[in-house]
Amino acid sequence: MRNKSFGIKLGLLFLGTIVLFIIFIINRKIINNVRQDAKVQVENIALAYSEVIHKEQGDIPNFISIFLPTINFPFVITFNGEFYGHNDHQIFKNKNNDELNKFISQFILKNNSKFDPLPIIWNNEIMGKIHYGDPNIILQLTLLPYIEISFIIVFIMFVFWGFKIIRDSEKNLIWAGMARETAHQLGTPISSLYGWMKLLEENSIKKDDIYSSINEDITRLSNISDRFYKIGTKPKLEKIDIILMIHKIKDYFTKRLSKNTKINFYYDNNEKFIFKGDFILIVWAIENVIKNAFDASNYNNPEIDINVFKTNKSILIDFSDNGTGIHKSKWKKIFEPGYTSKKKGWGLGLSLTKRIIEDLHKGIISVIESNHKGTTMRIVFQIN
Repeated sequence: MRNKSFGIKLGLLFLGTIVLFIIFIINRKIINNVRQDAKVQVENIALAYSEVIHKEQGDIPNFISIFLPTINFPFVITFNGEFYGHNDHQIFKNKNNDELNKFISQFILKNNSKFDPLPIIWNNEIMGKIHYGDPNIILQLTLLPYIEISFIIVFIMFVFWGFKIIRDSEKNLIWAGMARETAHQLGTPISSLYGWMKLLEENSIKKDDIYSSINEDITRLSNISDRFYKIGTKPKLEKIDIILMIHKIKDYFTKRLSKNTKINFYYDNNEKFIFKGDFILIVWAIENVIKNAFDASNYNNPEIDINVFKTNKSILIDFSDNGTGIHKSKWKKIFEPGYTSKKKGWGLGLSLTKRIIEDLHKGIISVIESNHKGTTMRIVFQIN
């Protein structure tokens, strides 16, 4: 779940970067198109000026007052290096003569570095120049990416904040589940000890057998603290014979389950099934899978098949029950913290098992088959 959350965050950051890049490219393209349109208009103005000078030399001020106000970008006309006129753009307004002359000088200097002034030609001679600036919309387009970036950043921050809330709620759920799982882990051997006490009182079984079983339960109680300690630390790897381990787990369950419960164990006697792992954690993981299989099995005649086999590089363990099956849409969901189909469950057993198998031992656990006849869950360990 944690890796999945990190992947989603990383994906959002990547997507946000791509969106910002696309916005930037589109924005620059629009700005360049608008500037090109402005340049075409200035070229037309320069050409029109040349025609006015040629035909009606004394009517240039009238041309400025009638035609130029329709242009939506600022420009200034100079003749022989001297200021001649400007259009009625808002940037030239509300200034006295001294302020205006100073502003126009700065305007020409600033915009000549961005756009080459266009010449006004008459009789093949340059009579003047048109110095122009960006249209009004350019400023808006320039600011637009920053506004959009701000919205995207705020959106990503809200998404991260949402993930934090979800993660915190998951942590609370896991802590509550850990407490419940601890109680459950303690409950099984304690219930067994209580049962052995009853048998001792009734003298219905040999005391030596009872003492041996009580010792097993006491050992199990001492292992519980080790289990919860090891789940949060790097596992201590040792060689494990998975066949001997499953036989011990099978014997433990067989003694404590009802007589109509069956655990069938299949493997090749001629093969050795040894790999490196943390013994206590692997026992816990397999016990959780078996408990889950019993919970899912037929209530009247619960039966589980455990089948161990190997390939060149892996040991595979299949656990099959005779329950009603799991819908395919839930095959992965059952391993998420908090998911459970039980009324009193906390949905932590299989999520802990997944952490033990996959995170701590680099193995695989998954549902490989499920139908109305039962479910098969597989654990895969790499042979070291």
